[in-house]
Amino acid sequence: MTTLPRSSYVARVPARFARRAVAIGAALLATAPAMAMVEENRDPRRNSGATASNGEQVQFESGFVRALGQSIDLSRFERDESVTEGEHPVEVIVNDTPYGTHTLSFARHPISGQLEPCFPKSLVARFGLHPERQLRQLEDGTCAFLDELVTGGAQVHEAGEQQLLVTIPQIFLRYNVRGYVPPEALEEGITAATFRYNLSYTNNQNSRGHSGQYLYGGLESNFNFGPWRFRSYGTVSSNEGQPTRWDHVSAYAQRALPTIQSETTIGDANTTGQLFDSTPVRGVTLATDDRMLPDSLRGYAPVVRGVARSNAVVTVRQASNVILERNVPPGEFAFNDLYATGYGGDLEVTVTEADGQTQQFVVPYGSIAQLLREGYTKYSVTGGAIRDESISDAPILMEGTIQHGLTNDITLYGGVQITAPTYYAAAMAGAAVNTPLGALGLDITQSYAMCVDFAAHCDKAGQSVRASLGKQLSTGTYFSLVGYRYSSPGYYSLMDTMHLREFRLGHSDREPLRLRDRFDVNITQALGQKYGNLFLTGSYGRHWEDHSRQLSFQAGYSNSLGPVRYNLSVGRTKNALGRDENSVLLSLSMPLGRSAVNPATVGVSASHMNGQSDLRTTLSGSAGERAQTSYSAWADAATGGDVSFGGALGYTADAVKGSVSYGRSPHTNSIGANVSGGVLIHGDGVNFASELGNTVALVKADGAAGARVLPYQHTRIGKDGYAVVPYVSPYQWNNVELDLKDADMGLQVENTRLMTAPTAGAVVKLTFDSRHTESAVLRIRQANGSLVPFGATVVDADGNLIGTVGGGGTVIASDLSADKALTVAWGAGKDAAQQCVAQYTKPATAASSKTQDVTVLDVTCETVAERHAVPGAPGEEGQS
Repeated sequence: MTTLPRSSYVARVPARFARRAVAIGAALLATAPAMAMVEENRDPRRNSGATASNGEQVQFESGFVRALGQSIDLSRFERDESVTEGEHPVEVIVNDTPYGTHTLSFARHPISGQLEPCFPKSLVARFGLHPERQLRQLEDGTCAFLDELVTGGAQVHEAGEQQLLVTIPQIFLRYNVRGYVPPEALEEGITAATFRYNLSYTNNQNSRGHSGQYLYGGLESNFNFGPWRFRSYGTVSSNEGQPTRWDHVSAYAQRALPTIQSETTIGDANTTGQLFDSTPVRGVTLATDDRMLPDSLRGYAPVVRGVARSNAVVTVRQASNVILERNVPPGEFAFNDLYATGYGGDLEVTVTEADGQTQQFVVPYGSIAQLLREGYTKYSVTGGAIRDESISDAPILMEGTIQHGLTNDITLYGGVQITAPTYYAAAMAGAAVNTPLGALGLDITQSYAMCVDFAAHCDKAGQSVRASLGKQLSTGTYFSLVGYRYSSPGYYSLMDTMHLREFRLGHSDREPLRLRDRFDVNITQALGQKYGNLFLTGSYGRHWEDHSRQLSFQAGYSNSLGPVRYNLSVGRTKNALGRDENSVLLSLSMPLGRSAVNPATVGVSASHMNGQSDLRTTLSGSAGERAQTSYSAWADAATGGDVSFGGALGYTADAVKGSVSYGRSPHTNSIGANVSGGVLIHGDGVNFASELGNTVALVKADGAAGARVLPYQHTRIGKDGYAVVPYVSPYQWNNVELDLKDADMGLQVENTRLMTAPTAGAVVKLTFDSRHTESAVLRIRQANGSLVPFGATVVDADGNLIGTVGGGGTVIASDLSADKALTVAWGAGKDAAQQCVAQYTKPATAASSKTQDVTVLDVTCETVAERHAVPGAPGEEGQS
């Protein structure tokens, strides 16, 4: 397929041809009722519903064309066929689930006569057809039409989107959850190296205090080889008066193990933090990776079970929103692929039978972090030295955790921690339950701190009990988390024990403070669409060592008045010195203008904290076709009349991102600059990107320089034919598309959309079948000077269809990089008088297609008989 980008090209066609085109168009409209007659019941399969085709069978009345003095073969237009026979790349979507882009063979069905795709055995297997219900078993290297595989299926070929939409009755399918990616479809990517960098510079000039310059940079280096990912990260810092310092932060190797839905890490890593506090270690970790699950199986959601008396429609609602609707056959049904929705909210299930009768029931749905779906198991195993600079002679840590969804509503979990030599040991056990009152969790941890490597033993032992609740009420009250934890006097966590050990050894002058109990709350109350929301987040705790209390909270109200969004809040937090600070904040924000691409926002905030008041005004926004330029400005007036102001300007290019900033206060001037980006080194060269994520795609599209690569708006194909998509989601289908708006007109692309499902950390290479060719608009005349008939076909010497002649004898022709003979044919027979040959000769000087109008050439087409009589007669050409 040839894809021509939108552009401002103008073809200078004389007015007489434009008038003729209008006349033909009017004739078409006037005779439309007589042009086509739908042939009812032509194909018995169509009435039986076995297969839905792309279009109806019609018959054109060509008499009105003959009335204009033309004899045209219109039989090929009798079917609404968007493809020709042969192989074509299409994105295959079955029952709304994408299965990637495949090159399928389109052939004429022996019964219907329609052009239909033939599905190979490998693709049929990926659809998940049940082998015992499949109508025809395929051998290797063979393919079959859809109605040869299932009954009641349908297919639609969307030529504009290059998609093949297939519907297969569920009875023929194995049950696959929504968003499922077959393991064989995962891509490990290519061998490549990537680097992510950031560099910042600050210059502070203080008339009353310290002035200085500061430089900070970070570099992440990655190397991919097969399924292995090698990562390292380091930072460099330089402060005035101090030597430049390089810090090595971490280095590790990772590998995904999709067959066991896990990932292993060797080197610097952290424990998962699912049950115990996350701890940095240098060693080996093997843990379940939830990213390998489809979206519909991530997080907790209950299984919806019921019984249908007939072919029924099951509708699942949450807070009046439909989150699932499916057709089910008679009998029991179970849906285990509901998308997780935060902390839940009861599910209302309606079963509508074939006779219209309904049954309704409610499935309780509350969630906390420990809850898992029925039958699902998560685990983690870690072994290695604790990685903390404040701990001398760091011990070896062994940690293991496991969680299992025992039933639809009950999850059991537990874990152990042991250090060697025997400084510390802990064991945890607990359960989480989904109930009509909400999701409840309860667990207990027993710890032993011994510190046997020095004379003063710890000999501490105790318990810690934790309870939590998550629930969303029908009143709009949203308990995202209410938790309470109590620890006995002898309970020490792992890091508490390590810091106590350092204190006893004299390496630290401060004994660690341990929580006696702690209460956490996070509540949101919706007051209705017009009345905004109330919220409260807070934490209260007491310590054993100094009997101190710690309270922090934030409570507030948010709403909007027209375009103005406002927020009022009060709170208490601790500052950097550990002192409590009470605050009141009122903020308002309002968009300026109506631009969707480059919105601007003005904000005003007033705050009062510990006797000090502050009023700040901000303006921020973006500019450019892709919002590549960002700007912000602020002014601040504080108690005592102090006024500060500043601003920042940023720009995101294809290869780098940077910003500069300036700030001024009564005694300080500050100037700053930041630059960041990424580098990808692969077998064919080096490419740069303004951003670079953990999992990326390298796109190759020869001849497509200037084309944008979506969905990331700052990615563009370079002169070398490559571009970097900085973010793709691992273990999910990702769409990568070419936007040809800024590409050459002569670009040919077989498919503008590709799909990929990479493993985590991969650099996947996506190659578009593209090439740059020269194109022109040919205005073809017969030897007697008359235009070739409307609707005539134009093919090259190899039989490839170049196009169909439109109004004024014109046709858009591509792949004209060399001289070639073009055969123009019309009429239903093989009459030589209804064929001619036009000899295209490439112009000596071709204008640039990006800066000039489309090339329009007048070409003389000689009939086949004349051409035999006068071989090699040149065609008349002229550029308009």
